[in-house]
Amino acid sequence: MTARSWRTASLLGRLKWDHTNHILTIGGTIFFDGDVRFDDDGQLIHYQGRALIYAAGNIEFDELVCAGGQGWPGDGKTPAGTSCASNMSSWDPTKNYLTLMANGNSEYDQGGSSCSVLTQGQTCNGIHPQSGFQGVVSAQGNCLIHERFYLSGPVVCGSITLPYESDGWPTYFSFPSLASLVDGQKYGDLATASAFEIQPGPQSG
Repeated sequence: MTARSWRTASLLGRLKWDHTNHILTIGGTIFFDGDVRFDDDGQLIHYQGRALIYAAGNIEFDELVCAGGQGWPGDGKTPAGTSCASNMSSWDPTKNYLTLMANGNSEYDQGGSSCSVLTQGQTCNGIHPQSGFQGVVSAQGNCLIHERFYLSGPVVCGSITLPYESDGWPTYFSFPSLASLVDGQKYGDLATASAFEIQPGPQSG
């Protein structure tokens, strides 16, 4: 995320970044004609809303992105800011639910090796800033999940690579029932609703 706030909206989707409170407001189906990068190593992001973000290219992920919440621990605000790093399984998809889908490949890791530039409230494990995601990971190609990345949510990819790194393994947390789907998703089995497909755009039926 950038160091200043911004917003954009259309008939099908909306996206707004509040830099002061570290809140990314999402909604609907959002398309990027290229790559999507959460690339500010260790940045603490809170998304609010339900949406599918589709990248025509690849997705790279080096930030800690939490479902709900605001700010960061120790920010001096009332209520105080929060981080999901210590409670990754506790999120409510009926309120906050993000699917990140890449037409290409996705990489989920911890970015750079410097902890010295982290802002107050961010954590650092091993030699990397902490990163993680509460939501759905998806890619037509390969999903590479490595270093000490935290993940709470399903992984739906063409292939999955989970390599060991010198500073440790990723951590996979249980995740809550996803309940109703977001725009751009549909159930693959309407009889049992035990599987869903991800397709960009409005759905019916």
